[in-house]
Amino acid sequence: TRDPLSHFDPDCLIQFHGPSFHCFNHFRTPWQEPYERVKIAVVTPDDRFRYILLLGLLVLMSIGVYHRLKARTGEKLDRRQEGLFILIALRLVALAGVIALAAYLLNPANLGFSAVPLPDWLRWAGVGVGCMALCLLSWTLRTLGKNLTDTVVTRKQHFLVTTGPYRWVRHPFYLCAVLVAVAVD
Repeated sequence: TRDPLSHFDPDCLIQFHGPSFHCFNHFRTPWQEPYERVKIAVVTPDDRFRYILLLGLLVLMSIGVYHRLKARTGEKLDRRQEGLFILIALRLVALAGVIALAAYLLNPANLGFSAVPLPDWLRWAGVGVGCMALCLLSWTLRTLGKNLTDTVVTRKQHFLVTTGPYRWVRHPFYLCAVLVAVAVD
């Protein structure tokens, strides 16, 4: 009898070498007809980091939504106290960032003009920095408790937080934002 493994197609996209062998393009044995050709979507390293970014954003949003819902008090905050610049400009910059991020996640070629080739070790370091930022953010929001608002305006019943990360850093939330920017960039 002939060895069925000797009939691998050299054009096969993926071959597993180990206890099991299979060709996803097509596999031919003496006792079987060839399988129908199947196209396999190959995940590139760029795709892998894009999926990690998407997962990180979902975790980030989940942490933020959870703590914001937990901090609700029903108090109405006057956002006009932020000042006109922050009220308008900050939201426009955030909108532009969300649009750019969505364009990248949907099709990275949309932002190809700004791509910088980085070695994988540096990209993995960015993943590590992003994980540290998510942990610090979770700790920060948990420590803030009911003081958490979606604006720079403070609550009437606020108090100075000096525990958790606030023991060492006056604004750990901004430190989280910088770490996320470093990790993503």
